[in-house]
Amino acid sequence: MGVEVRKMRPTRYAHYEGLTHVCYSDDGRYVITCGTDGEVRIFEGLDDDDCRTHVVAECASAIAYRNGCFLVGTDSNLVQAYTMDEGAPDGIITRFTAPPTHIVVGKDGRRVACAGSDMTIRVHDTVAYKDTVFSGHQAPVLSLAIDPKGEYLASSSCDGSVRVWDLKTSVVVVSWNLLPKTNNISTTHTLCRLSWTPDGRYLVIPVESQVHMYDRTTWKVVHQLIDDSINKTVSVSAVSPCGHFIAAACLDGVVVVWDATNYQKIVTEKHPKSLAICGLAWNPSGKKELAFVDTEGQFGTLENFIDGDYKPAVVNGGTESGAQNGDLGKDNFPPLDIDMEDEDDGEFSISKIKSQLGFADDEEGTFLGVPKDSTFKEDSEHKDVDDDAASVVTTSIAPPVPVVKLPEIQKPFQPGMSPEHLNDRYMLWNNVGIVRQYSSEDENSIDIEFHDTSVHHSLHFNNSVGHSMAALSTHALALACESSEDQPSKLVVHHFSGWGTNKEWYVDLPEEDIQAVCLGSGWLAVATDRRNLRIFSTSGIQRDILAIPGPVVCLAGFEDQIMLVYHGGMG
Repeated sequence: MGVEVRKMRPTRYAHYEGLTHVCYSDDGRYVITCGTDGEVRIFEGLDDDDCRTHVVAECASAIAYRNGCFLVGTDSNLVQAYTMDEGAPDGIITRFTAPPTHIVVGKDGRRVACAGSDMTIRVHDTVAYKDTVFSGHQAPVLSLAIDPKGEYLASSSCDGSVRVWDLKTSVVVVSWNLLPKTNNISTTHTLCRLSWTPDGRYLVIPVESQVHMYDRTTWKVVHQLIDDSINKTVSVSAVSPCGHFIAAACLDGVVVVWDATNYQKIVTEKHPKSLAICGLAWNPSGKKELAFVDTEGQFGTLENFIDGDYKPAVVNGGTESGAQNGDLGKDNFPPLDIDMEDEDDGEFSISKIKSQLGFADDEEGTFLGVPKDSTFKEDSEHKDVDDDAASVVTTSIAPPVPVVKLPEIQKPFQPGMSPEHLNDRYMLWNNVGIVRQYSSEDENSIDIEFHDTSVHHSLHFNNSVGHSMAALSTHALALACESSEDQPSKLVVHHFSGWGTNKEWYVDLPEEDIQAVCLGSGWLAVATDRRNLRIFSTSGIQRDILAIPGPVVCLAGFEDQIMLVYHGGMG
């Protein structure tokens, strides 16, 4: 009897406990994960003991790969691109008013669809640099899937519905109520991760303990994938790049893989700790590997469950062909190394172009083979495939581009302040009065003087807390500081016209840092590094909290009006 090779390998630590997300790079070399610890980890396989780690936020809530960068959704309500090697910001994809929940990239790489906890879907066109907003769900959006043919967008939501949208008109084509209703992704019973077959014929939806396949022409269920080993809700589904296999994962850790041609089960495996699996990803290179992550931040793979190698499917038509290997629809030729300065006006050397592409400089144009210094690269995973597969060569995603250093963005400041590094400085100077700060070895205090002494007498405070921001009106004084090692960020307000003897109140923000503060008529506002704008009454009641689209620069208030300045570019 032969020795059976275990298909589900032991899991390894990737992130803190909580929802974890996984994807592959287009060449299948790297597995990319993110989690509630705000980190993105890049593994070169399950056995990689020296993975790259990039800290991007307090919490990372979605991950995808596109064009040499990873795209990550964060608790800053952004979807942003980062470089793989250095983890440097490479541009903002889109913004929400609540954390993103899922990111998918279209076959041609042009569209990036993002789901948000604010019940909206944003599809970003990377060529036109504009977003299309899809509104209609009544609860946070759970999952998205872009039709490989570029006609439809499928979505699932905590409101219990699964919808198919027309990508051009943003109109709902069909909607089903298939899921239990919840009001938050943290309490949902299923993530309902959708997927299309590579040819776009079927939409695959996990429903309760089954996987349904809907035909795109009739939007009716044509196949139901079931198995006796499934006792809990199927939460995640994934179709292999070749289209021959469909995988599903359950809340009790069961993973089932079916043959998509005859709908027979190939393998059933169960998580060694019976943990809920919250992410599945097929290796797009043709390697027999299925990566998964669980709700405790563990990462693992299934291997050796398919006999023989399989080749990624090719979708005919348009620029979608070949996008599975990451070429994003480009022609399979390397970039030409033409020195424009060596050529006369508009004239190029035909022989040089032929030699770079591997052709002889003769009348027949004989192909001599790919030059050794060409950017063509043979996929190491395809060395043992048949002649037809071996004759296909792939090119790198894009030629190297010069690194452009982004400008340093303006840091937050208070209008009327002088630089913070000064020992004696103005925290504020406005039409009401002057707030001075004194910092030395002998003294750490704040003095307030009023231009009109009838408004209030002068004040003196010991600045043991370390206040660095101030706002002053005829009704109140607001002092604020950022967090330190031993104390959270704090807002202290002195209400001049308050009732009783206690006219001072304060509030701690343990998970945020105050970066700007202003006062108006009967209200005050603070902006934080979490891009929240908190509005309080001068008596200490929080009236509202709003999301700021970008990093704050400064605040200003006057009577019932507030002016907010924030960054709207990259960063």
